Formats: sequence, structure tokens, C-alpha cells
Amino acid sequence: MDCKYMVFSSVTYSLRGMSLLQKKGIPSRLEKIKNIPSLGGCGYALAVDDALFANALSIIQNEGLKIIEVLESKDGL
Repeated sequence: MDCKYMVFSSVTYSLRGMSLLQKKGIPSRLEKIKNIPSLGGCGYALAVDDALFANALSIIQNEGLKIIEVLESKDGL
């Protein structure tokens, strides 16, 4: 699955994002991501299919959740 990852500063924000997306019918997968320079260590990310990413990003941003970084991957991280 080609996907993009929305990186959050904590598992709490990631879970909130996942819940928001689930309510809108957008599947996502929570993953712990290592070596995020902007965080100085590990972070948590939601993996979202490329085809659904723009809609998912809009939903997350409209709810005021701060995304630290967006990562792209063809085979997962």
C-alpha cells in the first residue's frame, strides 16, 4: 500500500487523530516512528492510504491537531 504518514508528538494526539478519521470512514494505522529529527527522537504516526490522504489531512487540521511532519513511503517505514 502506498501511504503517507502524519507524525504527531505523542501517542495521545495520534489516537485522537485516528478516532477522528475512523468517524469519517477513513482507515488509518498507528505506528511508532524512530528518529524524527524535529522531535529529537521517536514519535507516533498515522499511516493513511495516498488516495485518502488529502481528505484525512484536512480533517485533522480542521480539528486543530498539530502534525509535526508528513513522511512518504511506498513500502512502509
